[in-house]
Amino acid sequence: MKTRTMLNESEQQRWTIIVITLPVGAVLAFIYAFQILTVGETLGGWASLVFGLVVFGLWGAAIFRRDWTPHVEWAFFLVMILYLCLMTIENVNLFASEHGKGEVYFSDALNAIILWLAITLIASYLALPDRETSLLLIAILSGMTMAFLYHMLFKGGFRFSVILIWVQSFFALFVLVLLITQMGRLHKKYISTDDLTQTCNRREIYRVLQRELSFSVRMGKPFSIILFDVDLFKQINDTHGHMAGDRVLRETAELVNRSIRTTDCLGRWGGEEFLLVLPQTDLTAAALLAERLCELLSERSFEGVDRVTASFGVTSFRAEQELEDLLHAADRAMYRAKQNGRNQVVTEPGG
Repeated sequence: MKTRTMLNESEQQRWTIIVITLPVGAVLAFIYAFQILTVGETLGGWASLVFGLVVFGLWGAAIFRRDWTPHVEWAFFLVMILYLCLMTIENVNLFASEHGKGEVYFSDALNAIILWLAITLIASYLALPDRETSLLLIAILSGMTMAFLYHMLFKGGFRFSVILIWVQSFFALFVLVLLITQMGRLHKKYISTDDLTQTCNRREIYRVLQRELSFSVRMGKPFSIILFDVDLFKQINDTHGHMAGDRVLRETAELVNRSIRTTDCLGRWGGEEFLLVLPQTDLTAAALLAERLCELLSERSFEGVDRVTASFGVTSFRAEQELEDLLHAADRAMYRAKQNGRNQVVTEPGG
């Protein structure tokens, strides 16, 4: 099936980022390894060499197996964290040795590592879901904390000037994490949310559909969708004005969101149409939910507008089915509900 064997738009973008950036990172690591090995800094040199080889191997894996993209991403970020930890320890050793280069060099080295971490965090927000990004943040902060303790306990001791350098670095990292996480959340909300109803926009709901289809195929779990359309919406706009129509759409979205599970996903499909994605839900359970929503909406009082109703089309995914076929099935069911008199629910098996 095309949907299962080909990458979706989001996965294709992530794969493209990997193919472009990983070989660049590997080459830079090789150059850095050569530079520091020639001056006798063996730990950093060998760490950079191994890092470059591993990154180059991950790039090759992504080229030959596109479906390994999520695993390649995770492996790269974990290797990056380990590499940064080793380079931090290397700089600690250089600073604490009898031929140490001094606190200025140590501070500059930590600032360079903070910059690497910032790049890693930005890349994670471009490539990874929120939960995985949070785990990456925890890992990075844990690595920096362990490097700090290693330095304080075994190398630098509890000298105020050294502690101040670490505190400055941690503060810089904290500010970077705060800015990047907030920017990441705002960016994701901006590109995935419908401005009027504050539900998912069409792009985001389509991404959720692709995710649930992939999960259903892998795990053999059902999922269903409900497509519904506010009845006679043009008449509402013509009679009561577009402000009233916008208010109907917003309040309809609020009512539905209050009536579904946190795992369900509501999105504005277009105009006055909404699409509701119900993970691990069969056709019978989806139809019962649609009946309840239909009743709640018809009983709801909208300010300045007469009774508002909606027509619901319900369908459930079945094996060997294309995503477009699933959507067409829901669309056919919704239009049958309209043809049958509106304000009702019609179900249709997927396909």
